[in-house]
Amino acid sequence: MNAQTLVFTGAKSVDHETCLRELRECIEAGQQCLVVTGEAGSGLSSIVYDLIQNAPCEHVAHIAAVSTRPQDFLQRLLSQLGFEPFAATSGELLKLLNMFLQYESAQQRRTLLIVEHANRFGPHVLDLLQILLGLEGADGPPVTLLMTGRNELARVLDSPGMEAVAPLTEARWQLEPGAAADDRLTRTLLISRDGKLVGHLPLNSPRLLIGRHRQNDLVLEGEYVSRHHAILTTGPDCSMLVDLNSTNGTYVNSVAIKYQDLHDGDVINIGSYRLKYVAPDLRKASPTARDHPDETGEVPSLAGIVARSESRQDDEELTTVAKFG
Repeated sequence: MNAQTLVFTGAKSVDHETCLRELRECIEAGQQCLVVTGEAGSGLSSIVYDLIQNAPCEHVAHIAAVSTRPQDFLQRLLSQLGFEPFAATSGELLKLLNMFLQYESAQQRRTLLIVEHANRFGPHVLDLLQILLGLEGADGPPVTLLMTGRNELARVLDSPGMEAVAPLTEARWQLEPGAAADDRLTRTLLISRDGKLVGHLPLNSPRLLIGRHRQNDLVLEGEYVSRHHAILTTGPDCSMLVDLNSTNGTYVNSVAIKYQDLHDGDVINIGSYRLKYVAPDLRKASPTARDHPDETGEVPSLAGIVARSESRQDDEELTTVAKFG
């Protein structure tokens, strides 16, 4: 695997289609590190989702910034590569990951690690990313690391603490504002608890973090809900639900999942909550859409409980979209 390194002077401003095409070319070439930045509405999440589904490599792992602990980061990464969670130190987990990457690289099987919202990770995880970038295989880098985030990610990568890997992070793209339209994201979650419909949540954001911690986008209070339980990503043509190594699991249509494409009518179970996925824009496109009966009764709007915050350190537009307890 011979990597062909692209070097840009600063970030290359591109539209959504150009960015995706060039990223694919770099992944196929085995380039070691790729960086994509953009502001809200630029289509960052749809870039990530497309690569999760269609990246030109054998293994894809996707990590969003939901923890600052390297051990959590490595556990989630390894679980997406097929390993069952087990008690281990960060050093032991990193050694196992390195062994896996080296073996797969020797077999000419490529691995893509996507780190979404990389600008929100703390210094310990950033140190870990530098270690991953320093790995060398027999035929070149054993992993391609793609980091995405808001425009301040560029400042993080150019900081003195990242100078050791600065030459590896020069392949950068900055998405032009409005590069991808989000007006097709018309899907909704109908939320029930203990058989009672308690609300509905329009999926008008490409990313929805679900859990009991108050900084999740959808807060579900309950002893069987993990702090950061699952994440739902929504793109133009489909939605994907990913379990974040929750203690009690995430279920779609009564089947435990690690990650799952959703179809209109699918039912998600998290603790005592039942989230019905309603996607009217996908009904014609999905011949396998299920027809689950709805609960009866008026669905209350959540418009009054949307909490906005201008002071969050991670520059998130919404702190909590909805909270149920």
